[in-house]
Amino acid sequence: MDISETEQIISNAEIASAFPGGVISFVDVLGWQGIYYRNRNAIEDLKNVLNQIRSEAGILRGLHGVQSETSTLSISDSIGVFTLCDKNAYSIVLEKHGEILSKIMGSSLGSGLPLRGTCTVGEFQLSEGIFVGPAVDEAAGWYNQADWIGVHMTPSAELMYQKSANSLHWKLYAPPLRGLGQWKFHCLVWGGSKSGLINLEAVRLHLSNLGPVTPNIAGKHINTLDFLKSLASPSKADRRIEFARRARRRSKNRVST
Repeated sequence: MDISETEQIISNAEIASAFPGGVISFVDVLGWQGIYYRNRNAIEDLKNVLNQIRSEAGILRGLHGVQSETSTLSISDSIGVFTLCDKNAYSIVLEKHGEILSKIMGSSLGSGLPLRGTCTVGEFQLSEGIFVGPAVDEAAGWYNQADWIGVHMTPSAELMYQKSANSLHWKLYAPPLRGLGQWKFHCLVWGGSKSGLINLEAVRLHLSNLGPVTPNIAGKHINTLDFLKSLASPSKADRRIEFARRARRRSKNRVST
């Protein structure tokens, strides 16, 4: 490496460090090309998704460490959600982004707009609809790598995310990443009914309306359903916790009698 290359690396680091930091979520519509064959109202439906995200983004207002209003942008079928915040607020803001996205995944699928994307953290700059920075590059590099309908965190988000005990919106899972093996990331929990239970039958019905189901599309559907089935079934850790609770309850009952 010569001196000019070293100077360029230092210069890039200085530029990046000058950017404010925050959380970015990118999602886009799977199968947007040719969507007019199955949904003549696709543009209005996507506008409704964008408006719902903007409405839900109010939950971030006033959070400790959040520096400004959350911005939402749309470029064709892609939607970006940007929240400037302190590093010590990354985890709670990731949680809130998950809450927002979990509310629109099912409704957008019901409108024939299956979404796929990522959440990341890092430095970025946003001005008049133009965005740039390391976090933007990372989100753009990962958001279309998964072969499913869903959202997962990127490596930078994984390094910074500290899951709370009452987290409802992210689950550690190996998303179907093309050519990258079984890497585990926190993935968005979605597909629920109003009661909070995973509504697999509703998801299956929505998927069937996205036809024709070619071999390429079928793989995405299967991967999506496999993930949602994992949400519907308790994990080994959950079963151990429930077993311990029941054991404690039985022990208390024996003592009391």
